[in-house]
Amino acid sequence: MAGPDRLPYGTSLSDQLSLIVSVVLFVTLLVSVTGYLAFHAVVIRIARRLRAPPTQLNENIKQAIDRFRSKLGNTDSSSGLGPNGTAATDPYIMLPAYGNKTAAVRRRLILASRNPASYNTYFGSRRIKLAPVDARAEPLFQPAYHKQGSPSERKIIYGFFHPYANAGGGGERVLWAAVKATLEQSERNICVIYTGLDPPPAPAPVSRAELLQKSGNDRVGQFTDVNRPERILEKARARFGLEIEDPSRVVFIYLTKRKLVDPATWPRLTLLLQAAGSAVLAYEALTTLIPDVWVDTMGYPFTYPLVSWLANIPIAAYVHYPVISTDMITGMVRSTPAGIKKAFKYLYWSAFAWAYTFVGSYVSIIMANSTWTTQHIRSQWWWGRGGSWSTGDTKHVKTVYPPCATQDLEEFPLDQRSLETVYIAQFRPEKRHELVLTEFAKFLASYRKQHGIVPGSKKETPKLVLIGSIRNDNDRSAVYNLRILAHELKLEDHHDIEFVLDAPWTTVTERLSRASFGVDAMWNEHFGMVIVEYMAAGLVPIVHDSAGPKLDIVVPWAASATSGAGKELPTGFHFRSETDPDFVKTAADLTTLATCFTKAYALPAAELQGYRARAREASRRFSDAAFAERWDLRIESLSKLHVLRAKERREDGLAD
Repeated sequence: MAGPDRLPYGTSLSDQLSLIVSVVLFVTLLVSVTGYLAFHAVVIRIARRLRAPPTQLNENIKQAIDRFRSKLGNTDSSSGLGPNGTAATDPYIMLPAYGNKTAAVRRRLILASRNPASYNTYFGSRRIKLAPVDARAEPLFQPAYHKQGSPSERKIIYGFFHPYANAGGGGERVLWAAVKATLEQSERNICVIYTGLDPPPAPAPVSRAELLQKSGNDRVGQFTDVNRPERILEKARARFGLEIEDPSRVVFIYLTKRKLVDPATWPRLTLLLQAAGSAVLAYEALTTLIPDVWVDTMGYPFTYPLVSWLANIPIAAYVHYPVISTDMITGMVRSTPAGIKKAFKYLYWSAFAWAYTFVGSYVSIIMANSTWTTQHIRSQWWWGRGGSWSTGDTKHVKTVYPPCATQDLEEFPLDQRSLETVYIAQFRPEKRHELVLTEFAKFLASYRKQHGIVPGSKKETPKLVLIGSIRNDNDRSAVYNLRILAHELKLEDHHDIEFVLDAPWTTVTERLSRASFGVDAMWNEHFGMVIVEYMAAGLVPIVHDSAGPKLDIVVPWAASATSGAGKELPTGFHFRSETDPDFVKTAADLTTLATCFTKAYALPAAELQGYRARAREASRRFSDAAFAERWDLRIESLSKLHVLRAKERREDGLAD
């Protein structure tokens, strides 16, 4: 019989389970709240450290200026020699080591300096040196100069996160066109390039006689570093024709941990570990110099939450292609045999896709390079801004076509072209060179039969020209295999097919100036800069019927300079292949690449000229000037967002 002190809970199993569940929920809630508060406290602490300069900074600057002027006073102004008879140069004065305040000090100096580029980190030390131009300044240089004027009139640091800024590819053309447009948009804009260090090129072999001659001329050991800021800017000018008119407003912050974003570093779980590595690299960037606006021009979305938490600044992203997409997951499901590996990979990629959606919510302004990319990003980055639970806001995702040097190719005449078809592409599997060779061989056999051309004839016939660079042994092996395939397809070298390897840009443009057609066989190419170059040079494009080439580039156009003015007519040809990952076998209207070759080479002269004229006019949508105009609109929006975020930081008590 139960006494009066009987417990309210019985000893039944359901009561015990209820108690356990309640305790677990309470502990989970307590740990979550405690973890959030601890995380928030750490973030605030780091954010204050990154922005608040040391109290003794002004005094340190004054002492450095005194030392500079003292050293300068020991120089004989008439001879330009120092006290020991050695050549005198303007000395950089080392400032004290500021530890975790270094980023805040560098930020103040860059914003106040007459020559911000003096404060790049090229020489590898985190210690900061006072630039001679600032030590000479009158009135006396003060880091607080950056606060002069209203918040909307102060200098703005745009931080371009591009670890491979010196690579020389299409992504780098976007970077330097964006930097150029940003600098020209306002004199108060400063561009910081967060990039890694490239290895030096292998030295050319030198004979003993040449070595002795160089020794006699005192030229042994000349320093030619590819990573010097002036060399990177010169490469951008030479490769892309983009000249930065005011390099004093371009600051280079060199990152030492770039290998963390190199796919070769992570042979397993590449997506996950590369994403984590990009966050570590972004932390290195922020702790070296914190910008006012973060601009990702290379595609490292997992840096965005960290930047937002630690810096609370606007984030702009130029997306060349989604890191992961539904197409990738669907393709994996189709191609991978059923089993545990397939199930694990599906769960892994699906979880990563959800994480990709989350990080995309931190971006203020999103620019996608094509309609295809825009559609995919809008379908994936639907989460509310900053990780909020609101959905459906994708208005900030806009298409901004990448800049193409169309103006450099429009001088070529449209007539008097050869029977050549060019294919400019790296020798990678996704470029599908084997498909191009196979389809061209089918077309050529039909062409010869139709025109009564016997084997061995020297009469001019259509010719395929493959243009590309050799980067490594994989590329050499690919070219070797293509040569074997060409031989098996009975394509005679230099007559039916030609390989142009590692050609300078002048050679490439010369081949474009005389060819008639340009082919691109990549499936789901996100944009296709080379196709724009074909069209600007007067070539008729023959492209795969998917993604950027289909939706944006090779589209009907009403050319003003042709007989078809006012009426939209074709600018090129589209094909599909049974080897396409998304090929539907029931398709009855398949237009193959060989069919497109046949149609293109059968065009009457007048109609062919119409194609060329329309293609050239259509290519102007992708010019450097068109890109700069669209980029300026985004910079104006980012500058306004910067003012609002700066106000928020001041209200939170953060130094600015």
